[in-house]
Amino acid sequence: MDFDGFRPAVEPLQNAVSRHFERQSDRYALERTGNAAAYRAAFQKLARLNKGDPDPHWLKVWLFHSHPPIAERLAMAEESEDRMARRPTS
Repeated sequence: MDFDGFRPAVEPLQNAVSRHFERQSDRYALERTGNAAAYRAAFQKLARLNKGDPDPHWLKVWLFHSHPPIAERLAMAEESEDRMARRPTS
């Protein structure tokens, strides 16, 4: 039986699941290391080396991307940094 016809219909769902787990991993890394600056620097370098679009159209992401766009990841680092700055130090 040939399932190639189902691939275009299923791939966006697989990509969405993958992006969900990637975001969880990113949050975990930011929370555990507390080093949003290093995270941001790594993804900025990755964007430079890959020469990809750091902020692609949402439909392109939804259909074809298995990882969150770089711009989304950088925004996540900034939010994490803001949260850490608001935490009381003890």
